[in-house]
Amino acid sequence: MKGGTAAANLMRVLLVDANPTFLAAAARCLASDGTLALVGQASTGSEALRQAADLRPDLVLVDIGLRDMNGLEVARLIKGRPNPPRVVVLALNEGSAYTDAARMVGADGFIAKADFYEQVYGLIHAWLAEPSAPASSAPNGMAA
Repeated sequence: MKGGTAAANLMRVLLVDANPTFLAAAARCLASDGTLALVGQASTGSEALRQAADLRPDLVLVDIGLRDMNGLEVARLIKGRPNPPRVVVLALNEGSAYTDAARMVGADGFIAKADFYEQVYGLIHAWLAEPSAPASSAPNGMAA
């Protein structure tokens, strides 16, 4: 985890989604977990890229369907940076095509929005249990 304060024990999360209703609901859900710190929210790809650079989160949850660019492109650009955070791609629908596309851009996971609440905590808590593991060694691989 980044930082040197008590907050360093929390996983710092950037949430990216163009749908304000989902963004608000997911933010409330994530904020209720005592192991997470929701450090930023973005509704566009360009905003996500800027916040990822400025806030240096441990995890970026990014929806595929953003207004200005595809969330897969956002994931690829973030994962291409030095010392990137973990990135989980979100999509309205599930399927192996989405999982494969997320894997191809270097994402650490994929979650269908319908399964968000059930799967996001499992991934995050597994990663928190192994804080020294590199982002590329996601314990659950791709959630689907």
